[in-house]
Amino acid sequence: LVGFEGTGVRAADVQAFLEAAALSEGAHVLEGGSEGAGGGAHRLPVESGFYFSVRPASERFADGLAHSIQDAYEAASAAEERAARGRSPGSGSAEALQLSHLAVDELLEADHHESALAYSIYLLNPPALPRNYTYRYGRAGETSCPG
Repeated sequence: LVGFEGTGVRAADVQAFLEAAALSEGAHVLEGGSEGAGGGAHRLPVESGFYFSVRPASERFADGLAHSIQDAYEAASAAEERAARGRSPGSGSAEALQLSHLAVDELLEADHHESALAYSIYLLNPPALPRNYTYRYGRAGETSCPG
């Protein structure tokens, strides 16, 4: 959990949802030897399961992420201001700013490589910024998702 300090969301709240998912599945043999030797499709006494450990991110990581988003936000704002200088008054963009996904992805990738976990799900809750923004994947104006 990144940036959830003091927002009322606790790790235990999220843990309960993950445990309710009951993601456990038995293994099956789809095709085996001859039918008489226990060959056909059958269930094995082996199960896979997911074990969840919900924990807040370190303060260092959460601060780094917030700074990275703030820096990308300021850079996008400055670029938009430069572009707006050539437009007529009143034609400013009310759309959300587009931030490169790299502002977040590089930090998440580095953090994931530092951990020994097979999978990590990051729930982000960065500080609010004065204007809405989206994360841009690719060139400006292409696919994006809200921040």
